[in-house]
Amino acid sequence: MAVDGLTKGCKGWEQPAASALPATRQYNQGIQSHNTKYMERLLKQRRQWKLAPPAKERIIFIISMLFVFLFSYTAIDKLRHLEQFSRGIGKIPVVGNMHGWIAWGVPLAELLISALLIIPKSNKRGLQLATGLMSLFTLYLALMLAFAEKRMCHCGGVIESMGWVEHLLFNLVLTGLGLWALRLKKHKQ
Repeated sequence: MAVDGLTKGCKGWEQPAASALPATRQYNQGIQSHNTKYMERLLKQRRQWKLAPPAKERIIFIISMLFVFLFSYTAIDKLRHLEQFSRGIGKIPVVGNMHGWIAWGVPLAELLISALLIIPKSNKRGLQLATGLMSLFTLYLALMLAFAEKRMCHCGGVIESMGWVEHLLFNLVLTGLGLWALRLKKHKQ
């Protein structure tokens, strides 16, 4: 039986039997069921990809020690060259006459944050402060790159010898690591 003029001359073409339609529905339901099971399996695997608590602890520890090393190193270098550091900060227009306070405050803050990171009970507070301080340093670098004609960096040690873009990327990576450690710490509890 032909449906239209195009199929009139085709041999073997027939209207599907009414009994074939339920089989097609069963086939489609089977595919849907398979797809649902596949998605459930993927979601279960995704849950399994989460870091185990010991791995989280190690990552948080490594990031904390990275900040301890960085802040201790730069703080000691700034304190060893305090006069030079103070004069350099004094050349920043926004700082003005507060350069003496800032010259002492920044390295002491870095050492305090390092101590907080080492003590297990205050590690979370140390990570928060370290990430905040790195964010401030990163903001300073970004503003210097965007607006300053004469750029001044008084970070101390080898870090001072980095180029400006490399220094900004370095700070962004460290800020990101600090945020990641805080997120791990949050989900660990």
